[in-house]
Amino acid sequence: MNNFYNPLQATSTNQPSQTTTSNPYGNYGTNTTTTTTPTTSGGMMMGGSSVGGFSSPSTPTTGYGFYNPVSSSSSYQPSTGTSSGFYDPSSTIPTTTNTFGSSLPPPPTGNSFFNPTTSALSKPVGPPPTELKFGENVHGAVGQSHHQPPTTGVVQPPPPSVGISGSALQGSSVQSESAFEQGHNFMVQDVISHMGTLTLNQQQNQQPFVQIVPPNNMPQPKDAAELLTSHVSGQPDVAPLYQAHYNLFREKYGSTENRPASEVFKFLQSDENTMKMSCNAVPQSLELLNRYGLPFGCVLNPFYQKEVPTIGGNFIVRCNNCRTYINPFVQFIEYGNKWQCNVCKNINEVPKRYYSPTDNNGVRQDFFERPELVNGVYEYLAPQEYMSRPPQPPAYLFLIDTSFHSINGGLFQSAVKAIKNCLKELKEKSPRTMVGILCFDTKIHFFNLRPTLSNPQQLVVGELNESLLPLPNDLLVNLEESYHLVEILLDKLELMFKGSTNAECCLGSALNAAGRLIGRFGGKVSIFLSQLPTIGPNKLTNRENLNDYGNEKAEAKLLQPADQSYRDFALLFNKDQICIDLYCYSIPESRNSFLDISTISNLSKFTGGWCKLYEYPDQLSHQLASDLKQNIIEEITGFESVMRIRVSSGMKIVNFFGNFFIRGHDLMALPNISGTQTFGFQMVHTGAMLSTPNVSVQVAVLYTSDQGQRKIRVCNLLLPITTSLSVLYNSTQTTCLTNLMGKILAADLPKEGITNSKNILIDKWLKGAVAGYKTVANVGSMGIVMPTALQYLPLFICGLSKSAMLIGGKEVRADGRSAASLFFSSCSIQQSTLMVHPLMINVSQLLAEESAEQENDKPKVLKLEPLSRKLINPDDGVYLLCDGVAIYIWLGKKQWDGDREKFFDLIHDLNFNKFSLQEEPSEVPYSDDALLTKVFDLCELFRVQLKSEMPVRIANAINETSNNEKFKKVLFNDFHRTFLKKLTEDKTLPVTMSYADIISYVSK
Repeated sequence: MNNFYNPLQATSTNQPSQTTTSNPYGNYGTNTTTTTTPTTSGGMMMGGSSVGGFSSPSTPTTGYGFYNPVSSSSSYQPSTGTSSGFYDPSSTIPTTTNTFGSSLPPPPTGNSFFNPTTSALSKPVGPPPTELKFGENVHGAVGQSHHQPPTTGVVQPPPPSVGISGSALQGSSVQSESAFEQGHNFMVQDVISHMGTLTLNQQQNQQPFVQIVPPNNMPQPKDAAELLTSHVSGQPDVAPLYQAHYNLFREKYGSTENRPASEVFKFLQSDENTMKMSCNAVPQSLELLNRYGLPFGCVLNPFYQKEVPTIGGNFIVRCNNCRTYINPFVQFIEYGNKWQCNVCKNINEVPKRYYSPTDNNGVRQDFFERPELVNGVYEYLAPQEYMSRPPQPPAYLFLIDTSFHSINGGLFQSAVKAIKNCLKELKEKSPRTMVGILCFDTKIHFFNLRPTLSNPQQLVVGELNESLLPLPNDLLVNLEESYHLVEILLDKLELMFKGSTNAECCLGSALNAAGRLIGRFGGKVSIFLSQLPTIGPNKLTNRENLNDYGNEKAEAKLLQPADQSYRDFALLFNKDQICIDLYCYSIPESRNSFLDISTISNLSKFTGGWCKLYEYPDQLSHQLASDLKQNIIEEITGFESVMRIRVSSGMKIVNFFGNFFIRGHDLMALPNISGTQTFGFQMVHTGAMLSTPNVSVQVAVLYTSDQGQRKIRVCNLLLPITTSLSVLYNSTQTTCLTNLMGKILAADLPKEGITNSKNILIDKWLKGAVAGYKTVANVGSMGIVMPTALQYLPLFICGLSKSAMLIGGKEVRADGRSAASLFFSSCSIQQSTLMVHPLMINVSQLLAEESAEQENDKPKVLKLEPLSRKLINPDDGVYLLCDGVAIYIWLGKKQWDGDREKFFDLIHDLNFNKFSLQEEPSEVPYSDDALLTKVFDLCELFRVQLKSEMPVRIANAINETSNNEKFKKVLFNDFHRTFLKKLTEDKTLPVTMSYADIISYVSK
């Protein structure tokens, strides 16, 4: 049985073999572990341990949240037992009687998902039952009308897969490269007979290439919008494929409706913030992909959009073969009686209750009334068969380190304030919310929050190997019922642990207690940690030796987990639907600063959580509170989640990136999912050549909302295919590509090491792209030549090579490098872009230019400065740099000598006080200073746009003690060194190359 209590295990219909194993957590729980014994391990290898219902060989993997089916011949099928707390009928469909009294079809004999990486089905699932009546929709009357299919008449045959009847588009599906250079559009043949051409909405008049020659001709982003916006605008435009639908739209809504087709159908593709490809075209052959020389894949954030169309009722139409959800890119044939899946091309019967007549072009009469046919992103309210137990209440457990280092450093106090700040909104989010608080140092401190009490009771357990919970029913309580007790507890906690001298912490024991406490429901555990766990089960030793920095083998070893104990913990938590979020605080200058992030981060890596490392006191005020609030309050939270990605026949996914655990072959188990989480994957061909006219990608997430609704979110993307290498390069989205590169390097860093990772980045990818484009660009050999879409790739690669993840030596400690690697593995495109190329603004110059623009009524533009120290005026000026993690202010000599105390006050207000310049001017002490006001405005603008209360720091070197006492604790010369390292165009360290050096190196 699971080490954590799960009430569903007692009723599980699956009876796995009982294997007696030693418990990895000392004397916790029982001494037997229930395991399923497959022939090989699927998904993440587990280091030879039998944990959480999975058994695996002893061969370890890098363990960075991705799975490579190419390197494994796994035949393992995931267990469908109910002990996991969720059920995904897309894996197996048991025979079940639903509310209408009819039986669902039996499960297929093979894997019910079709994926080119798996074996084909031996027998497809039968069509959904046709006798079911259409259920009432919860959100709107979608599909209320019921049309009867024709019983006689000429059967409309399926359309050909190549060529469009009655169209001038028959023949070659792709224009020549010369045609591309003229218009930068290309056509793709589609299987659907009523569709026309699929084009890329690229800039029509852009230069076909850019010649980069140092030092004068080196492309740099000119303003913030240019940096953060892709040069290939948006998703592939599918509007031309829907001309017949557009005619129906005009007939239905009247000829006075003048919206162009591109606007009417712009929502058919997923929003580019939800799904974004590194290249907006798919190479037709594996040979062309190899010539392309760059990673090919997608970055996705399924929950980026908070509100999406929701389809009510309890009827979902899916492909019988690959289980794809019906979407805008399927084809209806035979007068609407059948539909063809856009992923596997299987022909499916249309259930009677879903039937609608079609015209001669195959367009359904109810097309615009079906949200799933007119939206790239939509949700279903899942019927009963999509769950194995009633939706559990959202549960939040807070684990707070109360050791001496946590209290003395300020993490404990900041964590208490951050939790208190979220409490009211957490209660309002759902009346079913459950909350518990647990503290740990050399003992575990539980708190009885039974609503009938007048004051909370503290229960201390000093026996760290004790497996029992004191008062198990009163430690995790309904927040609405016990709100007053939780408030009282948070008010008293600081006094309760004031003066603590416990210099050790028992994280392993606290985790085991947390698993038993919250395992009945699943949920989210937030851990605030400031000390290496040195006592109790799963204790760790300090592996860091400062003399090892500079020795690449020793540094690489610190990037690997010390052991598999915390990974095993994570798999147990994942099985019980528990997500772990880590908020770690460690000052690099401290002797006891090593937390072994590479080991303990496995807790979040395999449970869908996140790991934040705070290294300076100024991050413990607003930023910690902001991060916690964003994570549990502001973003949509999905519990008991699973995600699967389907791609068209002929393509396969070879690597997944992000924080999750792969179950079986390609099912991503996510106890928790929210809008803060970004994932990635790489695709390659399954054969030499694609036979499909285009490529479809569909992402489906099954989850439980915090309101207790079981939902399925579906995201769709349709991509054209090309035979042109020039088209591939000009369709590349540099910001997305850079993000994908970062994810690949982060996953392989413990195995490859820093030097090999840099070689892959520069020698393999950048040199490969330059060499590949030379074959299609007829230009001189001076410098390097890049397509316009890739003109900033050398600059971004230069910045990525200087990130904390890839800088060796003493400049970055092991925890900082591990945290940077975790950042890239799950960061958004915007976050990675700012990390490799921060925004730097000359505030003094911006003020002068804005005054002139106001006089001329010109729009305001946030002009960027080149990231080079040579171009900074050392005597006069105020420069502001933002990398998405912190904001740095550099003062020229004039401002430093005359106004630095004013800037100190300003920064203190930004970091430790909360007020806005929207308030009365008299309440803001420097509101009459235009320069200070502009700095304040820009800092707040960045915080709002990036959804992070980033700390603001002075970047000047400080040789004397400031008279301003408020800054003695937070002003470090580290800030100055960090600021200089952010100037990525320079040779920031002896071991790094400048922007010009990289261009010269690649051009050789």
